Amino acid sequence: IVRGHEANGGRLKVNWTHLARTDGTIASYGGRDELRAIVRGLLEHGRPDDDRAALVLHTSLASQTTLVGTLADVAARLEHALDSPASLITGKVVALRAHPRSFDE
Repeated sequence: IVRGHEANGGRLKVNWTHLARTDGTIASYGGRDELRAIVRGLLEHGRPDDDRAALVLHTSLASQTTLVGTLADVAARLEHALDSPASLITGKVVALRAHPRSFDE
């Protein structure tokens, strides 16, 4: 899990090259600006822009919404304002379920 900010409010201290090349799931949580920084770090350090990604808004609430696409799709969607923090999931696991939810209706 990649957190969206450092405790002291400073720049994220992440080994982006290592993380971007991880062949597995990456989960993160943050506001729009923090998630944009995470996506930018992953893409700039080699994570494929066609890697599967899901942006989960209002996680675990009845109003939960999941936007599924590629990392490039998520990057474009993050250009628009989010009204609350969101969870970002990247990797092959996103393909296992069309609409990841923390609960079923």
